[in-house]
Amino acid sequence: MLFQGNISYCSSGMYSWSCLCHSLYRPGGMVDLQVGERFLNIDYAFAGAIAGAEAFPVIYLSYDLASMWSPKWKERMKSHFPHLVPLWDHITFIVPKMHKYAHRKQCCYHFSLLFKQGAAGVDGEGVERTWAEHNQLRGSTKEMNPGHHLDCLEAHFVNWNWKKQQDMSE
Repeated sequence: MLFQGNISYCSSGMYSWSCLCHSLYRPGGMVDLQVGERFLNIDYAFAGAIAGAEAFPVIYLSYDLASMWSPKWKERMKSHFPHLVPLWDHITFIVPKMHKYAHRKQCCYHFSLLFKQGAAGVDGEGVERTWAEHNQLRGSTKEMNPGHHLDCLEAHFVNWNWKKQQDMSE
């Protein structure tokens, strides 16, 4: 539990995976964070989000810390999520275009979307643009118990996906 002043919180933030092109949130791809981004939390969200994606020939993982997250990724996946091992050949790590300038030059080239087939027109920042709206929930969810907190967030993100799908069909 995170303690801020005399108020205790079960979560210090959240992490989520979404579709690069459409900003639709992946089912099972959200986790609460406890004092910062720990890679185990990110791995858990990834394992939930990638479920059912076996049919995709290429999976681009856009994460601002991809250069730090990916080196030991296979080891962590092998020990915690062995069912994901067959997907390794389909996965390519990238850093969103806005975040790449905070990385070393070699990271900029290795993790750049510009050099990935079929992805040059995508910036990888879709999930970042959505947080302006989602952060409005913070005031009402921060004092909820863990179960109600998750139910409220799930309802919100399901509604977000529904609205996005409706807008795309028009």
